[in-house]
Amino acid sequence: MTDRVRVQELAHGALASLEANRQRIDDLNVYPVPDGDTGTNLTMTARSVVDELDRTTTEDRAGLVKEVTRAALMGARGNSGVILSQIIRGAAETLRANGEVDAHTVAAAFRSASDAAYRAVRQPVEGTMLSVIREMAEEGENAESDGLTKEELLIRLVRRGEEAVARTPEQPVCSRSCAGWLPRPPESRCRRRRRSARKSPSKRFTRISRPTGTARRS
Repeated sequence: MTDRVRVQELAHGALASLEANRQRIDDLNVYPVPDGDTGTNLTMTARSVVDELDRTTTEDRAGLVKEVTRAALMGARGNSGVILSQIIRGAAETLRANGEVDAHTVAAAFRSASDAAYRAVRQPVEGTMLSVIREMAEEGENAESDGLTKEELLIRLVRRGEEAVARTPEQPVCSRSCAGWLPRPPESRCRRRRRSARKSPSKRFTRISRPTGTARRS
């Protein structure tokens, strides 16, 4: 399987997952305002990457990285979309080099993704999608001495990500926004967020420093 086909499969899988969970992610949205569009923004951002991959004929990994990262940034919707584009960029830069992608490379890619996402945000807030990618990166680093295969590591990272999402309602962003430190969301939305966090990917967003390039506004 070529790098292009493998990346296409991963991107299509990610888009299908976001589309299936879009409403759940929208329901998690309480910060900085409860406008309930993060699932939609993430889905549209991922669709931009998929569309670019479906058009490209590039086969070399470096060329694919350039096209994917540009598509993610230029197609980013809202703050959450821009943060996702930086997660993609950080991971892709580590995966740029040709050669086998092993467990060590996967762990390094998650660390690079987390660092890139945090650099894009002026005032990172815990209890957001930033918290989830950070915890996944930490899990990857902690697991490096366990001798896991790439597949075993990915399973472990997904489990840690799900656990991180489930903890976000107890982290500062929800407690502050619901207490009036930020615009107060309806009580029902906070309750839905706690229920949905147990089943779906993390989301929330904050004001970010947009990287070089122009991203669409939500």
